[in-house]
Amino acid sequence: MIANRKEMAEIIGVTPSTIDTFVEKGAPCIEKGKRGVQSQYDTASFVRWYIEYKRDQLLNQGHL
Repeated sequence: MIANRKEMAEIIGVTPSTIDTFVEKGAPCIEKGKRGVQSQYDTASFVRWYIEYKRDQLLNQGHL
């Protein structure tokens, strides 16, 4: 499924600005938005990236 920035934020429970931060950190983005064109994300790819990102955070903090 393809989602825009707001939808992607709702799916993973973060703010839309956090989605921008995640993209800067390497999260997959099908099309980066620009004036009049919304960003597009493949939800499966983004969620996979997000799970790995959170796992790595926990590993680095010694929680896993």
